[in-house]
Amino acid sequence: MPEQDIDKPEQVEVEDNEEVSRSDRIAVRVRLTEPEGATVQFVNHITSQFTAEEFILTFAQVVPPTSAGLTIEEFQQLTHVDAKVVCRIGLSPERMRQLIDILQSNYETYLTQSEDKEDQ
Repeated sequence: MPEQDIDKPEQVEVEDNEEVSRSDRIAVRVRLTEPEGATVQFVNHITSQFTAEEFILTFAQVVPPTSAGLTIEEFQQLTHVDAKVVCRIGLSPERMRQLIDILQSNYETYLTQSEDKEDQ
C-alpha cells in the first residue's frame, strides 16, 4: 500500500533566541514507526466534530443488525445500531487542512490509476 508524504520534509521551527519568523524554518524528514503488533482496522463509519481550536475525527465499525427472525415491524422499530470506536484523532485546523490535502491528492492518484487499469 503506498504511503503518502513519508519522505516529505516537515517544516519545523528552530529558535535561536527569542523571536522566530516564518522564514526561520528548516526541513526535517519524518520517519514513521509503528508499535509492535499494530494492525490495520477497517472502519465504515466516520464522524467529524469541531470547535474553534480543533477537529475531532472518530472512526468506528458499525455492524448492522441481522434481520433473521425479526418481523418487518420489529426491524422498522430499531432505534439505533451499535458502533465500536476504533480510533479518535484530534487535529488543529492547520493539520486538518493538511489531512484534507493529502487525502484529496491520494484519492486523485487512486482514480487515475484505476482509470489506467480499466483502459488496459
